[in-house]
Amino acid sequence: MSSSIPQTQTALQFTGATEDHKFLKAVKDAKVPQPGPKELLVKVKANAVNPTDWKHIAFGWGKPDVVPGSDAAGEVIAVGSEVEGFQVGDQVSSFKHGGYPVDPNGGLFQEYILADPFLSINYGKKLVSDPADTVEAGPISTFEGASSVTLGLVTIGLAYHHNFKLSFDKSVQKDKKILIWGGATATGFLAIQVAKKVYGLTVLAVSSSRHHKLLQQVGADYTFDYKDSDVIEQIKKVGGDDLVFAFDTVSEATTFNQAYQSLSSTKPAILENLLFLTPDVIEKPRDNVTITGSLAYLARGEDQYLGGQTIPSSPELAASHLIFWKEIQKYAVDGTIKHAPLKVLPNGLGSVEEAFYLLKNNKVSLEKLIIRTDETKF
Repeated sequence: MSSSIPQTQTALQFTGATEDHKFLKAVKDAKVPQPGPKELLVKVKANAVNPTDWKHIAFGWGKPDVVPGSDAAGEVIAVGSEVEGFQVGDQVSSFKHGGYPVDPNGGLFQEYILADPFLSINYGKKLVSDPADTVEAGPISTFEGASSVTLGLVTIGLAYHHNFKLSFDKSVQKDKKILIWGGATATGFLAIQVAKKVYGLTVLAVSSSRHHKLLQQVGADYTFDYKDSDVIEQIKKVGGDDLVFAFDTVSEATTFNQAYQSLSSTKPAILENLLFLTPDVIEKPRDNVTITGSLAYLARGEDQYLGGQTIPSSPELAASHLIFWKEIQKYAVDGTIKHAPLKVLPNGLGSVEEAFYLLKNNKVSLEKLIIRTDETKF
């Protein structure tokens, strides 16, 4: 390891507790890892905090002393001998399965991380740090913005390219419509853009009405308020029998059924979700609708082990991810894909616990919580 790279760093680990503000502990003498042949060593500039980060311990998937964190952006400071397309000094965003006992030190809530090129976006030298505490939605030009998109884009790729089997030739999807239930979620905000800008779908988005203007600006053709008692009827009036795709990014039993009932009643249709919801949840099933699910952790083609269960992946899924990943990166780097509004919490890693609290207690809407990791204070 280069003499300019420190031997130790600050990392966060799960405590094993499940009470608010007791999830995490700071370890200030954690070892800085060395990259393997197929890895990047990255000095982290910013992390996004995601619901999956706290859910790993709350749901019993994580264990004490395991490092959480799934979204990061920073600068490459060492490159494995077999890595292609990255070099020292490149600025990247990366996704990783953090909080995972199989890889206990692999989470991204630490100052230096091992990043997987297969799950990273290379921004070259274009990123800067933004000192603002709140940032409007916009092109990805900062470490803060870059840290907020990678997990979401991996998830969307598995949904759209692998499960929906959409084509990059937009004419193939001509006249087809997609429903994004939860357009104001972090995944939903990106899903709207990818559906419209990459695949050419007509996009129907469901969210609180206060978010409709922004969702329309980034690609939603029609917006609906989930609080309206006749929201399904409104959607069906617009979607008709051409609404053949639905992506429930909220993934609760109620939203799942609402999205299901909104789909075409005659044409083959697909309903996608994020939380292992299965057909038995559906109250009024129909033969024409197929239910699928996406888990970003499977993108590497490796089976995952969560709560005593084995979640299978496959080489085919990994190959599908790679095809999507090569295509989507240019949209992220050239500014076509916009990051969501950002709220930056102070004190770097010292604020992750507060971010967990805000997410766990549903105090975040159409906003990504970000920390500047290189400003860590305890």
